[in-house]
Amino acid sequence: MKLPPLRAVQYFETTARLNSFSRAAEVLNVTQSAVSHQIRLLEDFLGESLFDRQGRNLQLTPVGLRYYDEISDPLQAIARASHQIRVGESGRLRLAVFSSLAVKWLMPQLSDFRARHPEIDLSLEMYADHPDLSDKMADCFITDFEPGRNYQYDLLYNEYLYPVCSHKIWQQIKDKPLPDALWIIPCCR
Repeated sequence: MKLPPLRAVQYFETTARLNSFSRAAEVLNVTQSAVSHQIRLLEDFLGESLFDRQGRNLQLTPVGLRYYDEISDPLQAIARASHQIRVGESGRLRLAVFSSLAVKWLMPQLSDFRARHPEIDLSLEMYADHPDLSDKMADCFITDFEPGRNYQYDLLYNEYLYPVCSHKIWQQIKDKPLPDALWIIPCCR
């Protein structure tokens, strides 16, 4: 048994699914001419027309419809199996992060991250206080304290906080002790 040209099969499946040569070309990142050439190659291999082309109107022939029904599920299964091998069982990553850090730093960078890593489905879990470090909440955390044993971690940066106030207020509070809530415990020793 001889296999058809597999690139031509992929181009056919995309064209049939989108019902458009030009949209298939966009999705496949090739020219419309390349898609047309691959479809013609597959039709020559099969000895049958797969599409009725009438001007801008495109329609699958009965043979094309039957062929599409037979090949679309196996191609999707190949894509899923390949994806699982490349990125693991699931491409989903749950990241827990302080809401202020998420809004001011992380969110503006997400579109670039998603463009570079489209295989990762990133979801954010935002929190205000220290999170419960468990896989029930998230897969990864960005936090301001050392997580302890059994966790792999990397220091992103040291943060230094400075009190700022007017000179007049400073004169009023400089000799008074700070409330416990204002003492900051360093995140990394």
